[in-house]
Amino acid sequence: MLQRAINPIRQRLDRFGIGLSGLCALHCLASIVLVSGLGIGGEFFLAPEIHRWGLAAAT
Repeated sequence: MLQRAINPIRQRLDRFGIGLSGLCALHCLASIVLVSGLGIGGEFFLAPEIHRWGLAAAT
């Protein structure tokens, strides 16, 4: 009887944990892509033209 009452709670917690794990994996992949992109595109981000375009967009 008690097992039947605990089972739905356990299923919800399992789904919540799986969701959090998926978000963690997505965050890790996004971080790797971002850091790699900044490393590869460093020359682009240091170019004076990008600062001019950014300043023009900000005003």
